[in-house]
Amino acid sequence: MYPLSGVLYETCSAIGTVGLTADLTPDLARGSQAVIMVLMYIGRIGPMTLTLLFGGRAKQKGLERELPTQRVMVG
Repeated sequence: MYPLSGVLYETCSAIGTVGLTADLTPDLARGSQAVIMVLMYIGRIGPMTLTLLFGGRAKQKGLERELPTQRVMVG
């Protein structure tokens, strides 16, 4: 059994993509290491990106944006 503080440290470090470890990862089973790897990918992609990707797919009438029709001079 691992202490809860060490496990929380590992998971928060994985999600935050910090790169720090409490030296628990090498001792974990393969399934637990896979969970840590998935958490690292989730942290890399970002929770907000995942939320925007999977949430709010329905288009609501009247909320579409219109592109500008005139050319904008820059510089």
